[in-house]
Amino acid sequence: MEVYIIMIIGWLSLMSLGNIQWQETIGGADDDYLYSVRQTLDGGYILAGNSKSAVSGDKTEPAIGGGSTYDYWIIKLNATGNIVWQNTIGGNNNDYVNTIEQTDDGGYIVGGNSSSPDSGDKSEDVMGESDYWVVKLDDVGNIQWQNTIGGNAIDNLLSINPNPASDKINIIINNFPAQLKFMIYPVT
Repeated sequence: MEVYIIMIIGWLSLMSLGNIQWQETIGGADDDYLYSVRQTLDGGYILAGNSKSAVSGDKTEPAIGGGSTYDYWIIKLNATGNIVWQNTIGGNNNDYVNTIEQTDDGGYIVGGNSSSPDSGDKSEDVMGESDYWVVKLDDVGNIQWQNTIGGNAIDNLLSINPNPASDKINIIINNFPAQLKFMIYPVT
């Protein structure tokens, strides 16, 4: 069993030197990995990780792929580290989250890679071995839209950033075995 261990250490300019403000261990009964943490506009935190856990421990939703594959696991914490909501998102095969960012509307843009066909929460088929999977969530974690982007090989999404000046998102990708690329996609 793997678990998330979250420790928030106060900033030097705002808090005492290096004092832990709070810490929390979050996880289910199987493998759970944390890949991205961002502070949210309300002073809380949004976590993005991968999970194979069924309903157990802190996990309140079943694994989409039946527990044999990884799903995105998105968790919203309040400012003191308590879980406000969570959402397990995925298809029947492996889905690996890499990054999450808050958007201007208070929701979230989530990016990662997927090997899943049209199944579970995934509404588009995989085009290659693994494709970019971008998911837009509202402020309480409901899927607003999603997009599977890729070719016929392995496509890895490394980071994603909403561009508030336009209706586009900036995505940094790595198409195996090609070089690192920067792409801009319309938000649809």
